[in-house]
Amino acid sequence: MGSPYVSRTMIDKDAKLGGEENGGIFYGPHIPVRDGAMATALMLEIMAFSGEKLSQLIEKLPRYFNIKDKVPCPVNLKSKILKKLESNVKAAKIETTDGLKIWQKDGSWILVRPSGTEPLYRIFAEADTQEKVEALALRYKKLITRIIKNIRRK
Repeated sequence: MGSPYVSRTMIDKDAKLGGEENGGIFYGPHIPVRDGAMATALMLEIMAFSGEKLSQLIEKLPRYFNIKDKVPCPVNLKSKILKKLESNVKAAKIETTDGLKIWQKDGSWILVRPSGTEPLYRIFAEADTQEKVEALALRYKKLITRIIKNIRRK
């Protein structure tokens, strides 16, 4: 999505925390830009108040698995595919801030979005097991591929 887009979305939605896929952390109450020093300071503050080591704090967090993939897609078909994909999806919740983010009933999710720089769709998914995340990514990779083939046939 890119740092300026994350910052703008945080301001528009009054978000307190933002992040990028590459690990950048944005802390809105300070300033809504990527700021590794602020992220470090916040972690140190939590450690000081809790009296625990970072490894102990991390051990308490739930574990999630993620996957990143892509599907080749002609640039001229990107918007058609997104519309078709959205009409084929039935999910607990759908967001369209950056492509199509589809939330499953079990809390797992997948984000499919057209690349802004390459002729492809990017796929990002997260679930509570490796098996679930792989199945989710594969299901949507196949769906996007099928939609591309169907549009090309017409």
